[in-house]
Amino acid sequence: IRMLRDIWKAAVGFCVDTYELNERMLTQMLFSGSFVGERMQIFKSYVENGARPEIEKAFLAECAYEYFVRDSVTDRFVFDEIAAMSRRGDGVKKISCLAYVKYFAENPEEVDKDTLPLLTVFIRSLVDKGIMMKMFTAFPQITDTDILALQDRTIVEYKASSPDSRVMIYYRYAPGDSYVPQGNASYGRNDNSYFVEEMKEVYGGVYSKDFVLFYGESLQYYRVTYDERNRRRRTYISKRKDLPLIQALAQKDYDRKVLEAANLELAAIDGLLTHIPKNSAENIYALLDLQRALLVHPDVEPTDVFIAKWQGKEYDGNPYPIQKKHYTARGEIVRSKSEVEIANFLYFHGIPYRYEHPLKLRDGHQTVTYYPDFIIMDPVTRNVILLEHLGRMDDPEYVEEQVRKRRVYEENGFFEGENIIYTWETGSQPLTRVQLERKLGHYLHLGLEPWRS
Repeated sequence: IRMLRDIWKAAVGFCVDTYELNERMLTQMLFSGSFVGERMQIFKSYVENGARPEIEKAFLAECAYEYFVRDSVTDRFVFDEIAAMSRRGDGVKKISCLAYVKYFAENPEEVDKDTLPLLTVFIRSLVDKGIMMKMFTAFPQITDTDILALQDRTIVEYKASSPDSRVMIYYRYAPGDSYVPQGNASYGRNDNSYFVEEMKEVYGGVYSKDFVLFYGESLQYYRVTYDERNRRRRTYISKRKDLPLIQALAQKDYDRKVLEAANLELAAIDGLLTHIPKNSAENIYALLDLQRALLVHPDVEPTDVFIAKWQGKEYDGNPYPIQKKHYTARGEIVRSKSEVEIANFLYFHGIPYRYEHPLKLRDGHQTVTYYPDFIIMDPVTRNVILLEHLGRMDDPEYVEEQVRKRRVYEENGFFEGENIIYTWETGSQPLTRVQLERKLGHYLHLGLEPWRS
């Protein structure tokens, strides 16, 4: 799948139609369970060009499972497509309905006139299947009487470690000081005896059970979980043996409080943003008409203009002849296959660079000119980063020269990991694409998904 992903990247770079490749990759990911970091980009491209309903439905269900059961971060596009499929009448899987409701229960500010009718339909269909969950009560705008009736129920939920578990709930009703008996309906509820029922599996190891409490009552319960062999799983919390679990529970409570505080801070920031002018100092130049812009030297040049000028500047490269020509995706001629890989990586990730641009440095009392393999421009900070590929590390003379060259770089303020990056290889240990993506992805903060063997 990673090989197909690399082909896909190249095809996108050359503006080649990737529809069939998109479909093949999505099908293979669903079949194998192995997903690449660009899966959402691939899926979006596939949908934009007319997805087959069965493949789209299966991929959405996989994303919904990750979100509902495993609490994975999921792109909003997934939920928009679930809604689109439902409106087209293509049918929506139960797990997709659950994930859709969960998303808007956790993001109530995004509920609007378009999502509310669909939420009502999804919740109603789930309730009709006997599924009751707390999140169904998170929408005060819904007026469906059967859904409103859930407000009067107490719902207990549980996530088991295995979806093959059978969960029994033992419960009893405890009357409080304000409890009022309800005639025959109260029979057997308050004699301290426990009732036992099997909790309903909602999906993928998530279970729920709903109760109706009379005024003044509270519910006391505990759960017993049985594995696929009907063996009882018991969990006891010991301060000595289960310290990690206790710490995790304390951490969860702490995280909840931090999240509440962060949401308050975010609300304050949102309020501040409403007072920020629409046109920043940088945008003033971009808003000028062409004739006036030609007359003005901007104090703050727009980033895209700055990068275009930087990248388009002509220069005399390294005069040393190139023995064997290698062509990059951008049409440049470089000296080695490894430099092709580096150049293509930068190009496909939209990182501005210059190949073998001259750089004047001080070496003791004299000025020398170096030609770093690549000079990279950071679009955010507008700082340059050098990238040197050391391709003959098994050659002692070459290594000696690179040590001396590194000393000169450091004397001029270029330090590894800050403003210069090194890659290297030998004849028996070539630079691999995995190593390249790992290193450049780390130093250039590209947010690439970690490679796994």
